[in-house]
Amino acid sequence: MPHALILGCGDLGSRTAQLLIADGYSATGVRRRPFVLPGGVALSLDLADPQAIEQLPRRADVVIVALTPSQRTPEAYRATYLDLPRLVSRTVTAPHWVFVSSTAVYGEHQTTLPDRWIDETVLPAPDRFNGEVLLAAEQQLRAQVPRLTVVRCSGLYGPGRTALIARAARGDKGDSQWTNRIHIDDAARAVHWCVTAGCVPENVIATDLLPSVSADVHSWISAQQSGECPETVVLHSHGQGRRLRPQALLDAGFEWRFPSFREGYRELLKASNDSPQAPLAL
Repeated sequence: MPHALILGCGDLGSRTAQLLIADGYSATGVRRRPFVLPGGVALSLDLADPQAIEQLPRRADVVIVALTPSQRTPEAYRATYLDLPRLVSRTVTAPHWVFVSSTAVYGEHQTTLPDRWIDETVLPAPDRFNGEVLLAAEQQLRAQVPRLTVVRCSGLYGPGRTALIARAARGDKGDSQWTNRIHIDDAARAVHWCVTAGCVPENVIATDLLPSVSADVHSWISAQQSGECPETVVLHSHGQGRRLRPQALLDAGFEWRFPSFREGYRELLKASNDSPQAPLAL
């Protein structure tokens, strides 16, 4: 039975673990706070403590690094994405590693075509500290492990990640920037694919199929909330910033459960409306 070690077994890591367990993997998940991993082994460890790292399994078939910094600061990012994977890679042996990164490694003004599409063929050129640290972490880990697949996720949303719904309810109109996102379920399925598929490229962009101007997304959600027909919202064909194309997943025939924000937010809004606390949820 192949064994997966998931470092940072939060929302994304836990969902990925469940998919792997259903596929016949054994799974060990690690996170700071106590948690339960149905069908797997849950280790509550602070990996910043060298003694905690000594409690990790020495061998695995795949290590999934899905860590989250405790603060949004350069220091916290370096400690989480550079220091911890380096220490763990010296202790744990695995033929395949999967590093969950971010599309923040691409600068806001990078383009491949005049319409500002970005796919995996574009070399990252981050313009913010988080992207710079993540790119450095990708490069460092690639030099330290036998095989590395990097999954660059765009903006995650899903259950418990409903800040955009709350902003739309307050009347926030959004702006003219292109936005890129992926539902947490599809992000976990993309990571699972990177573990189980036979031939996976070194870098995979995990995003949905419909980059959208921020104002369009806000208008669509507002129409849904007010009882209007949200499909009457006409999406802009031009915006500012960049659009992401998940070419590797497209080439592999990957099927999205939520191919655009409309399917994902429709489900989230329905869940909120069905809840006894729906007014509070919105």
